[in-house]
Amino acid sequence: MNEINEEKINCQLYNLSNQNVLNSLEYIAFNSNSTILLAIQQNIINSYYFKNNYLKHISSIKVLRKGKDHLEQLEYLKGSNSILTTIRNNILIANLSCLKSRKILQKIGHRLYSGCQQMLFNQNQNNLFISSDNQVLFIEKNIEGWKQTQKIQLGYRDYVISMCLNLQEDELQIYADDGYNCSAYIYIYQKQTQQQEINWILIQNMRFGNGIGKLWGGFVNQLLFFNEFSLDVYKKSNQSQDYIEYVSSQIQSRSLIFCQFLQNKLVLLIEKNNTIRVMKLNLQQKLEFVKSIEIDMSALINKFSYYSSIKATLTQDENFLIIWNQEKTLIIKMIYI
Repeated sequence: MNEINEEKINCQLYNLSNQNVLNSLEYIAFNSNSTILLAIQQNIINSYYFKNNYLKHISSIKVLRKGKDHLEQLEYLKGSNSILTTIRNNILIANLSCLKSRKILQKIGHRLYSGCQQMLFNQNQNNLFISSDNQVLFIEKNIEGWKQTQKIQLGYRDYVISMCLNLQEDELQIYADDGYNCSAYIYIYQKQTQQQEINWILIQNMRFGNGIGKLWGGFVNQLLFFNEFSLDVYKKSNQSQDYIEYVSSQIQSRSLIFCQFLQNKLVLLIEKNNTIRVMKLNLQQKLEFVKSIEIDMSALINKFSYYSSIKATLTQDENFLIIWNQEKTLIIKMIYI
């Protein structure tokens, strides 16, 4: 995508002719150009062709499950035209073209008691990280398929909230919360490769108390931590090569429900008052207001408090913003002039 003119950015509701097919949405994923939409709905994976204001159903797959097990996480694997999802103690991979025959290509057991809570891929989608409570598994893809190669153990009472990689993909950055001690930690793991074997080694941990939030990665020698109160920028020290807090910007919003980065320089603040605020990181790495965009999201957010089950995601091509709960789904078209 070309460089964004932040003053010209806009949003509008994208009304599908068959919008109701995305009701009861649990997870959603797209391919790189947003023409294939994958959705977990009532524990069934549905695939749709997304074009010209219409969703054409391609196929479905229903995974056999035990008791109250349910599908968690969803990713489109571009290199193999396949789907990756998780259920309880297993990672499942199915070929998209074989969904009608319900063919599972690979089933990988991971032995995480609480299932998969967070999932992170590298850009090539051949390295996968999944978290459960205070553990992170590193899973690699090779000629034979996917294989777990390392388990990272965090603090005893830690709970992983978010994970990201830096731009070079040689640092794994993990944010974890320790509710028992009212503390939070950022762990930095460095990638080390010997004889084609990858290991992630802990090189730094930072303790802080800035509340529940999310890490944003994809930078060089910099990482961002965002929550409802502030955006904190951490940079590497020239002397120690450790991350230290560089600058912090206050978030003046009491109705924030979600935030999303665009091209690692713009921030969308999605608020309860039917507003999307556009902010940018200026040269001093401080948040600077650009504009407010009014958009009717009452079908979702008027019924819910701040601590709701509302979720949101941006498509890989940054053309659509999807906001949903398990009843309704809104598609917002991002307009770049």
